Amino acid sequence: MPVSGQAAPHATPEEDEVPGTLIIGYGNPMRGDDAIGCHAARALEQHFWDDPDVEVIAAQQLTPEMVDDILQRDFVLFLDASFGDQPGTILRTTISPEPGPGGFTHHLTPASLLTAAEQLYGDAPFAMTITMAGWSFDLGQKMSQIATRRMPDFIRLAREAVETHRHQVQARTAAGMK
Repeated sequence: MPVSGQAAPHATPEEDEVPGTLIIGYGNPMRGDDAIGCHAARALEQHFWDDPDVEVIAAQQLTPEMVDDILQRDFVLFLDASFGDQPGTILRTTISPEPGPGGFTHHLTPASLLTAAEQLYGDAPFAMTITMAGWSFDLGQKMSQIATRRMPDFIRLAREAVETHRHQVQARTAAGMK
């Protein structure tokens, strides 16, 4: 329990043997392209299955309990579907805690989870989101042809984000920085 006015110390990944990278793919698997993040997470879980530094979660939605998982990592990658851009458009964005007072609502975002982590524990990891614009969000488990065709690129970008972050951490460590 933290002392009033102090941030709670949290263990480094080496101390708890917790992976340095957390991938969270989310979306409703019963709403067509909304499941893009979940499908990508499952593919990445197979890709990283033997990598002790990467943990993958596929979830229908972001939950407050994920703050604990986020706090123990140095990199969090969120994967999701988006709406509004040209279907198949893939965007990669750095996420930061939201300024000002935060709080949990019924609709959590990656930024609100980082805000909660920062407010509760005084720290938040580096985070990024990769989204793909979907075409069909109707009832059904099948993704659109556009989303299915672009999924390999989406997964490749996610793998590259993890590897890029890993190389940056190794370079900082080699340079004596933390």
